[in-house]
Formats: sequence, C-alpha cells, structure tokens
Amino acid sequence: MKILLSLIFTFVLSLAAYGQTTECTYTFAPPAQYVAAKSDTYGVNVRSQVGCSQTAQSNDSFLRITNRGLAGTVDGQWIRSILVAIEANTGAARTGTVTIGGQTYTFYQASADKSRKRVRILP
Repeated sequence: MKILLSLIFTFVLSLAAYGQTTECTYTFAPPAQYVAAKSDTYGVNVRSQVGCSQTAQSNDSFLRITNRGLAGTVDGQWIRSILVAIEANTGAARTGTVTIGGQTYTFYQASADKSRKRVRILP
C-alpha cells in the first residue's frame, strides 16, 4: 500500500512539475447532509480526477475539518473521505458550508428546539 501511494504522489507531483493541467470535476457523497442539533462528526466522500486539489476548509465557525485523509484511487480517480465535526446547535436551524477543491458542500443542521416538527427543505 505504501508503494502504491508513493507512486500516486510521485505521478501527481510529476504532473505539477511539467505544468500539465487536468480538468477537475467533483462528486460528493452524499450531495449534502441534514444533521441533528447535537454535536457529531460526519464524513464527506469526495471523488475527482487524479491531480485535482481536494483541499478542504470550513466556511462557518461551527464546522471544523478534523481529517483530510487520502483513501486512494479507483478507476483513475481520487477517492477521499473528509471528516467534519459540527458543534451542537443551541438555536434555530442553520446552514453551514465547507469548501472542498473549490466546490461548496452544505450541511443543514436542525434547531435545538425539540418541540418543533422536523422539516426538510430541499435546495
């Protein structure tokens, strides 16, 4: 496994060194997440072409990237699981985003008010 990852990283670095560019498309699974008000950690699976950035950053203070591990390649594409910790929500329902490879990924967090009925609003 170490040899395979080493070869993959060498290939990507070689592409960058020679200025070769790749058109990048990203697929997220699931495409967005509806989460409970309690604090928890959620995974986002990212798929893109080899050589494309999968850098992740939080756009909201209640979301924190906890793991940016590379899982490997399948069918010539990077497959990566990014873990996002979400703080408990003590107020109204809220929406937060993270940016992965320049693309926006959305979390919809439920309100803390347990007397309200759950409503799922689709984008």
